Amino acid sequence: MDFMKQKQMKRTLYCLLLSALGITTSCVDNSYDLTKDIDMTVTIGGDLTTPGSSSDSIKLKDLLDIDTENSDLKEEPNGDYVLKINGDPTNSTIKVDKVVVDASTSDTNSSDELTFVKTSNYPELPIQNLNPNWELSNGKEPIPEEVVDLEYAEDITNNVITLNLNLSGTANGVILKKGLTFTFPSYLDVSADDAVTDALFEFKKSKDNTKSLMVLKKDHHLSRFSDEQWKIKLNKVYFSSSKENGVVVPESEGFIPAEKGNPAMVKFNVEIPITGNVTVEDKDFPANSSNINFKLVSTVTSQEMTLEKVRAKVDPVIDFNVSDVTIEDLPDFLTDNKVVADLDNPQVLLNVTNTAEVDVNFQAVLSSYKGGENKARIIVGTDTATNNESTIRLKGGSIVNKICLSPKKEDVPEGYTWVQVAGLPSLVRDIPDLIKVEDIDAKVLPNFYTVVLGVDKIVNTDYELNAPLEFGKYFQIVYNDTIDGWTEDIEDYEMKEVVVTLNAKNTIPLNLDIEAFALDVNGNEMPDVKIEVEGNIAAAEKDEQTGETKEKTSALTITLTKDDGSRIKNLDGLILRLTGCAVPEDKREEVTDFDAQILNANQTLKLEDLKLRIKGGVTMDLN
Repeated sequence: MDFMKQKQMKRTLYCLLLSALGITTSCVDNSYDLTKDIDMTVTIGGDLTTPGSSSDSIKLKDLLDIDTENSDLKEEPNGDYVLKINGDPTNSTIKVDKVVVDASTSDTNSSDELTFVKTSNYPELPIQNLNPNWELSNGKEPIPEEVVDLEYAEDITNNVITLNLNLSGTANGVILKKGLTFTFPSYLDVSADDAVTDALFEFKKSKDNTKSLMVLKKDHHLSRFSDEQWKIKLNKVYFSSSKENGVVVPESEGFIPAEKGNPAMVKFNVEIPITGNVTVEDKDFPANSSNINFKLVSTVTSQEMTLEKVRAKVDPVIDFNVSDVTIEDLPDFLTDNKVVADLDNPQVLLNVTNTAEVDVNFQAVLSSYKGGENKARIIVGTDTATNNESTIRLKGGSIVNKICLSPKKEDVPEGYTWVQVAGLPSLVRDIPDLIKVEDIDAKVLPNFYTVVLGVDKIVNTDYELNAPLEFGKYFQIVYNDTIDGWTEDIEDYEMKEVVVTLNAKNTIPLNLDIEAFALDVNGNEMPDVKIEVEGNIAAAEKDEQTGETKEKTSALTITLTKDDGSRIKNLDGLILRLTGCAVPEDKREEVTDFDAQILNANQTLKLEDLKLRIKGGVTMDLN
């Protein structure tokens, strides 16, 4: 056996056994050949006892053979143990389709007829009842279902309105007087789209700031033989009344939400009154004519428009993806089926970058599985109508949302927002091998947002399970190990009873119970060899003033015998089962105020006054 590769406690116990046997072999003079024609089976009676000895302080990481480099269990700089498992980053998309408004041409609208008589001084006559009516609606293309309400649109493709004004009647032309005004409703914000229109008209708000006005800057001659067209840019369309912005949308117009099976609609009957004065000059009279009669005729035309950027309430379907977390690489002491990870404050650290303009409410079920069996299901987040410490809100605008899910608002990493998940400890209680995020319900909050339509917005999600081994009263670990290979050293020895006594000084905050089972040379358990352990190693206690663990000393006796009272032979080693628990099972209900403790790599166990007593002597086969 290579003792240098054994942990210190196992090495100490084994060496004690060999040293006891060494006492017996010192009675034999090996310079003589005792194997020739002589039965060399010798029994040395009486009790053999080794002097008391001690082990070095054995650190927890050595005691439990913890390798954090190749494990999901990590050691913090201060020695604290933490389960750290990362999920793979995932991307989800949020998209709201564009809103399309139909192309439209108004009916031809004519003013009241005007009459001028040829004279040397022509009066100015008012234009009356010239009110072109133009429809702005989405009759052909349905409004996307995810658009719940529209406040306004401000980035519109093909947003040009063409205003036509011409003459019908006998006049060759008329003079449109400075100040002639096209009045647009308050829900339309317009400006000139071309140089011609910009040169002729000034665009401004009405005195009460409720209308957009297109006002003629100077007198302009309108010929009957030309079709005047002025290009108007539709900068913004309001779909609902806004007192703040002086916008009034007529009842049953604007954005009409979906209701009772009827899809949502956009609908405006846009009336654009044209007011002002006109006059004529001599050239506007046909030859040999002393009077003229005419009407001003107007039409409004628009192309199919696409609303690209809107202020809206939206409810898109969000296919939110979050990866599973597989827990594969754990030290042995956390893999037994009897392990109970009663952790005090495990954390799930969410990092979500939401490039959409909207805020998202997130609710889901975290499920843990072990061997394919569902062990726990806990709800994280709340519905959109609730906003409390358990609510998860993912803010939009390419913000990295850093969220710490945990039962307690303690040790929250800097920059993270705490969200309470009271049931999170149950997720890891059985040390699962798989954690899934299921039944995800991601909903946009019912607020108005400025949204670019028709573009996929990415939501990137990354998360980490961060669970310090800081535990409650039900915490329990199990460590199994084997000490074997003794045959080459003690195959010639038979013992009736072996008793090991020791004092254990423990700074580990766990009560340690030891079970042992004898192994024969074939690696099989020896059921007829009884190993009794009297006492246990008591847990270290926390110092109320310093918070440090105080060393606790316990006495322990381990006895090996055979059920039938005969001698033990062919012993090749032991299976050791070490169970560590925060509070013994029979006392847990009595403990009502357990102060959470944490496992640390530098906590130690030291064995002192370690003695091995062999009762009834040793039989040696020296043949």
